[in-house]
Amino acid sequence: MAADGDPLDVIPADTPVPVLTVLSHPTLSRIGDRVFLGELLHGHEALLSRHVPPFAAPRTQTGAGKPLGDPFLSRRPLRFTPLPDGGVALHRDASPTPVAVGGGLLEEHQSFSAALLDHGVVLELAGRIVLLLHRRPPPEPDPAPVAGLLGESAEIEALRRAIARAAPRPAPVWLHGAAGTGKELAARSLHAQSPRAGGPFVTASLEEAAPDLSGPLGHAVGGTLFLSAVGEASPAAQKALLQVLESRAPERGDVRVIAAGAADLEAALRDRLGGLTLRLPPLRNRREDLGRLLLHFLGVELAALGAEIPKDRFGAAPWIPPAMMIQLALCDWPGNVRQLRHVARQLAAEGCGEDVLSPGDWINDLLPPTAQVGEG
Repeated sequence: MAADGDPLDVIPADTPVPVLTVLSHPTLSRIGDRVFLGELLHGHEALLSRHVPPFAAPRTQTGAGKPLGDPFLSRRPLRFTPLPDGGVALHRDASPTPVAVGGGLLEEHQSFSAALLDHGVVLELAGRIVLLLHRRPPPEPDPAPVAGLLGESAEIEALRRAIARAAPRPAPVWLHGAAGTGKELAARSLHAQSPRAGGPFVTASLEEAAPDLSGPLGHAVGGTLFLSAVGEASPAAQKALLQVLESRAPERGDVRVIAAGAADLEAALRDRLGGLTLRLPPLRNRREDLGRLLLHFLGVELAALGAEIPKDRFGAAPWIPPAMMIQLALCDWPGNVRQLRHVARQLAAEGCGEDVLSPGDWINDLLPPTAQVGEG
């Protein structure tokens, strides 16, 4: 996780630390590996080359990492130095490794403010590896269970912890998040970690189920009823849900209600659910998870086609083209994880059996251009 000698154990838990996360790599198993550059917080430089520093998969033991190791990277290192505002400067020095920053070649050195690091800076090394330079707090010593929620960003870790705290409680839960952020997946995680895990998990649209919620409630007795798009439902439908939540009638039975939506609720319903409100982060706030999410979805979509992700071939061209990964990293993802799943489905359909994924012009329609991450 941290490079050798990084004193993360003496860094306060809420202090942002510069991090390098692998978004794409010719060795696909390295995607998602990261290294915390804690030495920069102590005024020291950090080096990056074929042989240093050790990157490790999240949740592995400190010191268990490996360097990037690609033969196309130079042994002569690039160098990171700290800036007074919490930002970082990147220096080429004598390294012949080609480096692109947000699409433009790095000449000698470039500075990145703390604000840019919080947004994320995309680095491409030798046309083969894509890294995200960003900031985040040190990892929790005892991370919450994954429970179906993929990713290791600080935002998704915070959501997992919130779910672990809320799951044992019987109170209703309001999941607030934009479309495509994975609210049903979060609801299933809540159910799986709750005392009701052995009972049914029933999903229903509030607009379709209201005003008579007795059917879904009956099917969910002993378990969880997940109501989607609640914030977008009509006032009448929201009133029907409020009556259910306030009712102690026998037909309600032993059911925990989880409601979800992107829009705001009516005040009374918001107050009724507000004690347990969990917010789901948009994908643009968890760019470090992009590589692992894409690889997971590609695997799922290829399996549906009777294929699988190709085996790593040392020194071969990357199966995930770095230029495409940069385009993904520079997108603001208005459709969030659902939009990424659609991209993976199209890529799998076109790239099944190919040595290199080669997206067509459709990707420009699915991913409208946005500001370059790292410019400024």
